[in-house]
Amino acid sequence: MGAFQYDNPVMAILARIANMMIVSFLWLLCCLPVVAILPATGALFHTTAKVVRGDGNGVARDFFTSLKGSLKRGIPLTLACGAAGGLLAFALWYGWQLQKSSMFGAVYFTIGCILAFVWVSVVFYLPFALARFEGGPDMYLRMALYFANRNPLKTILRLALLALAALLVDFYPIALLLLPGLYMDLVCGGIEKQLQRFMEENGLAGPEEGEDDGDAPQNGEDPASCAMPSLEMARLYGAPQQDGQEGEGHG
Repeated sequence: MGAFQYDNPVMAILARIANMMIVSFLWLLCCLPVVAILPATGALFHTTAKVVRGDGNGVARDFFTSLKGSLKRGIPLTLACGAAGGLLAFALWYGWQLQKSSMFGAVYFTIGCILAFVWVSVVFYLPFALARFEGGPDMYLRMALYFANRNPLKTILRLALLALAALLVDFYPIALLLLPGLYMDLVCGGIEKQLQRFMEENGLAGPEEGEDDGDAPQNGEDPASCAMPSLEMARLYGAPQQDGQEGEGHG
């Protein structure tokens, strides 16, 4: 009987794997319309942090609540990132052809590779900012660039792990049923701390879980949508600071 109790370690591991598979399937389903990739990835992060690693309201409910909250802001970002990625891919192809015959081509290709790395890093962090904060496209791009540059080594390690996961999927496509949730489970702890540290350093951190606060989400409202009010983001990114100090996000 003990082996089938809900709080049994084996059952807890099985439940976690099942949640990873469910959220992976939901992510794949919502990525089919390519324009929703960034908000779907943000919802994957939110659900992994709140349900798979915590005690949220349920995988499907948390996933679609987060997706709905960021879809309007995430679709234009996805389109913009896709257009920039297409231009970079063409520039890299052209530079690769050019570098075979001239030194200028080699320099051109090298610059293209650097820009491509910056683009990949920014796109990697965009879903996390999208899932936690509210603001305009320029604010999300600044935040993603800030997080990418805050700890370049961790960014490189996370991207390398993502490339390894993509390689594994290339060999075993069935792994897509688990790997998205598993990958997010591996990286979201560190990213969650990074986001929380950013909020604390800029005086934007909300109340701790379980702490009674009059501004806390009510009636099942998504906690992530209240993590950073849009007015606070306007103050941090563009509006003059009241206390004379600039927000760290400008770095």
